[in-house]
Parts: sequence; structure tokens; C-alpha cells
Amino acid sequence: MRLFFPISLAVVLAGCGGARPVMVEPTMPAPAAPVAPMQAAGFDRTKAPEPGPVRPVEFPTYVEQTLPNGLKVVVVEQHEQPQVTIQWIARAGSAYDGKQVGLASLTADLLTRGTATKSATDIARAIDFVGGSLNAGAGWDFSSVTASVLTKHLPVAFDLLAEVVRTPIFPEKEVTFVRSKRLNDLVAEKDDAGTLSGNRFSAVLYGPNHPYGAPSEGTEASVRAFRRADAVAFYRKA
Repeated sequence: MRLFFPISLAVVLAGCGGARPVMVEPTMPAPAAPVAPMQAAGFDRTKAPEPGPVRPVEFPTYVEQTLPNGLKVVVVEQHEQPQVTIQWIARAGSAYDGKQVGLASLTADLLTRGTATKSATDIARAIDFVGGSLNAGAGWDFSSVTASVLTKHLPVAFDLLAEVVRTPIFPEKEVTFVRSKRLNDLVAEKDDAGTLSGNRFSAVLYGPNHPYGAPSEGTEASVRAFRRADAVAFYRKA
């Protein structure tokens, strides 16, 4: 500020006749008076405040239809952006792992890692070419595959999603890759307080014999024991 203000003033004066520019040293404004802290007069901090009014929730209009093959389709239209997201959901989450915890999650990760006609690289390139995304995963209750693209590329998303859902081949090298990556993730999670506390909370809340009591991503022991045949059997059962 001490440099910019004199230069600006000199330029203005130079355009007002033949007088020599006068360099004026700016005066700094007096510091503002300190603001008194907010007083909590009449506020009792020992009592919780009353809840506010209930806000109305407006759900978007949707259309639901069941196809001849039994597949239920739910469509929600929002036209603010030229983008579409499609998601395939199957009742095949970690609750169906049985004794091999992490089975649903590992199997879901492999869905996009190779099909009857495309390798993992082919699938990634196809969705990247249209600027979209294609992801698979599993929670406690469901496995899902989700594709998001611009509306004009919807046919590409449908084709890729259908292919990874219907014709995965679970290549051996991809099983090795997914297993190794998952083991690295589990090691890293040992330093994550949120993950540790979440897993412990579920174990205490549901107990060791309930599917929700085990981590959906599996344990180091269960992941090391994971083989391609396990993914194939779980996929066929689901």
C-alpha cells in the first residue's frame, strides 16, 4: 500500500497541467476500536436449546416399473445438468459373506476388472473416452455398479454397465491385484482412527456372530485366503 498509493497519485497530477507531480505520503487510518466480545446475557448454557421447526422434505417425482425379466427400474428425472447416472443394485452385500468376510466387496471390485470381451484397461479407456465414470462396490446389504456420463453418452454407459454385470470373467491376474491392494488398504487403515472405531463399534453393537459385526472389506486373514473360485461362486449365487 505504501508504494501503490504514491505512484497512482503522481499519475493523476501529471495529467492536470505542467506542474511537477507531487509525491504524497499516505496517512494510515487510526486503528479501529476493539470490538467487545458477544455477551451471552440471559443464555443458560446448562440447558439444550429447543429444536427448530421441522422443515418440509420434498422428494422428487419418480417412475417405477418392473421389466419382464423381473428387474425393477426406478427413474428420477432432474434436468438441471445434461448428465445421467445409472446404478445397478443387487441384494448381495457383505451380509451374505458367510464365514469368508470381505467376499462380496472383493467380488464387486472385480466386476470392472475384465469381461468376456474387454480387459480392465479396455473398460477404463472406454468410459474415460466419454469423460464418465464406472465404479463397483459392496456394502452390508447390496452390491452395486454405478455409471455416470453426459446424457449424450448414455448408450455407452448402458453397454459397459451391462457387460461388467453380465459377463465378468474374474481374471487371475486381476484377482491377485485386487487382493494385494486390499491388503495394503487394511494395513493403512490400522492408522485411521475413524476406521478402527467404526469397526469396533459394529463388532460391539452387533456381536461377533452377526454379519454386520464384521468389517465389510474383510480382514487380513480372509483377504489372503481369497481366490478366484470364491468370486466366481459368490457371483453365481448372487
